[in-house]
Amino acid sequence: MRRKKSTFFYLGATLCLFVLWILFGNKGSNNGAGSPGSFDKEIEPLHERWHLRLFGSKSPKQVFKEPYRPLSETDAPWYHQWYDRLRQGRKIILLYTTWFDQHEWLGLAGHALYQRMDNCETAKNCLLTYDRSWIKEASGVLFHGRDLEFHQHTFYSGKQLKDVRKGLPSTQKWIFLSHENPLNNITVYKPYDGVFNWTATFRRKSNIFIPYQSYALRVRPEQITRNFAKEKTGLVAWAATNCKSKLRLDYARHLQRYISVTVYGKCNCFFAKRRSCKHFDADCNKELSKYKFYLAFENDFCDDYVTEKYWERIQQDVVPVVMGSNYDGLAIPGSFIDVNDFGSIKELAEYLLYLDKNDDAYNKYFAYKTQYINGIGDIYCSICEKLNSKEATQHSEVKLSEEFNYRKNCGVNRGKAVKLQKQIENAMRDESVSLSLYKNVDCPKYLVKKQV
Repeated sequence: MRRKKSTFFYLGATLCLFVLWILFGNKGSNNGAGSPGSFDKEIEPLHERWHLRLFGSKSPKQVFKEPYRPLSETDAPWYHQWYDRLRQGRKIILLYTTWFDQHEWLGLAGHALYQRMDNCETAKNCLLTYDRSWIKEASGVLFHGRDLEFHQHTFYSGKQLKDVRKGLPSTQKWIFLSHENPLNNITVYKPYDGVFNWTATFRRKSNIFIPYQSYALRVRPEQITRNFAKEKTGLVAWAATNCKSKLRLDYARHLQRYISVTVYGKCNCFFAKRRSCKHFDADCNKELSKYKFYLAFENDFCDDYVTEKYWERIQQDVVPVVMGSNYDGLAIPGSFIDVNDFGSIKELAEYLLYLDKNDDAYNKYFAYKTQYINGIGDIYCSICEKLNSKEATQHSEVKLSEEFNYRKNCGVNRGKAVKLQKQIENAMRDESVSLSLYKNVDCPKYLVKKQV
């Protein structure tokens, strides 16, 4: 009898708890979902379960190739519940293309179909996603210029993209993003006129200015007591993988006649002192940091085109010897040596040799550290901030054929290139310089043909 009573008691207690959970449990859960503390705890498992239901054990690359998979009757409730709670008034930024043929964009976790942007200083209400099924709800759609034509598997023509835009909200902003000069994006820009609303590039005239890096005044000046010269074991280094730019290759070849230049990368076969290291590799950067100077030669003379060639050396406390368009307001004042400030290649070499023998003079190129600090801006935060501005409500269209016109962006600076070319020709007349720079070099024939 006692056993039956205890059994009924436990059954009754369990039933009461179940009824209480039905009445109050869901309500409490929904209230907690809106609070910052409980959001991640609830959303992450929900997203994980939704992802497994839709895609199983597929990798992010496989998921990316199937963005339009229809939801089943059992999947749909889970998806919409997850989506509604995840969004919570956020502006969606859809990453439409790949990033240099990689399905994971710069700085983003490869396994995530979405990423919240809570770390931005100003606008924090955006959500990044690869899921193209969100395209109608997206506030901004991001396209990497390099991957419109040069993607291994997909070609996004202007006509195709215009067809995709049909039926989408007119307030939605399509953004053309690029850190490349006009020659390294699209072969022909004209078909893409009117496709995009904004540009996000290294050019200060872009709708969204996204330089490779930037600098700012320190809040409080710092004292620098280091002897940077004593930390170096090498003199001049250059890592060159793009051998198509004949001007900078010729200049460096003549420079090595007057000063020791150690060259890394595919183009090192044209030089006497050569080393090898993997581009962008941590060990390679560590190796380059041992040199006093680095040839930060850009591949063209385009407006505002200051790339990682300069900024990576700044981070490694190496003095960049720059060749490019304009550096005022883009590079840290007093941190670099510009080849255009010298009357000849020999004059530049003599100045570098002078700095090599005078530590105080060399260390002055690091005096900027007392006043300035450099940092890497966040591309996605800049875009999110723009989507929250008044301009997001205004209609705009971009004519890429005008904004990325090579003559307007790069051709106007040919005067600097002509000056350097004359210096090369003058060096060729020097009796101490060989007239056949590209003879008897240990390079593949296809590389030599491009230079002769």
